[in-house]
Amino acid sequence: MSTILRFRKPPHVELYGGVISGGDRPELIGSVRYFVDYHDEEGGVVGMWDGASYDEARAVLANFRSEGMEAFDRLREAM
Repeated sequence: MSTILRFRKPPHVELYGGVISGGDRPELIGSVRYFVDYHDEEGGVVGMWDGASYDEARAVLANFRSEGMEAFDRLREAM
């Protein structure tokens, strides 16, 4: 018998973004969008916010951070 250990991460939020290259909203193709996702300790992900403003995305991230949630700006880390 084998034992499976689950390594859980604490819940956190992440900000990331990119250029929309396809999908069911052709008006967004070619535009830059930013996303803030909530990651639970089981590995599930829920989209909490999306929009065209990096400053607004950072404000959403700061709001989570002010409530004690661990928050990561993946775009800033990539630079």
